[in-house]
Amino acid sequence: DPKISGAYGMWLRQIAREAMAAKSCIAIVGHTSRSGPGPINDALSLKRAQYVRQRLAAEAPELAGRTRAEGMGFRQNIVGSGSDDSFDVLDRRVEFKIVPCA
Repeated sequence: DPKISGAYGMWLRQIAREAMAAKSCIAIVGHTSRSGPGPINDALSLKRAQYVRQRLAAEAPELAGRTRAEGMGFRQNIVGSGSDDSFDVLDRRVEFKIVPCA
């Protein structure tokens, strides 16, 4: 939905800019809603995180070595209804966590 995702590019540019300035390392963690089989949700959440990682690296190539993608499936739901509608949209997300650089 463009009303929801329209600002994503701007936010990713801002996150990339701030991470570069702070020399931060980031874990990009994908999540899914509860609906669907666990293994599929695990794969989907990882793909979601990998896509965002790829977009960040496109904005700032140096971030490729300072980011990692992780998939949590539905293990850290916020709503957890499993209704697969707009009610549990918060469960289908990507989080950014500052982590120690290796």
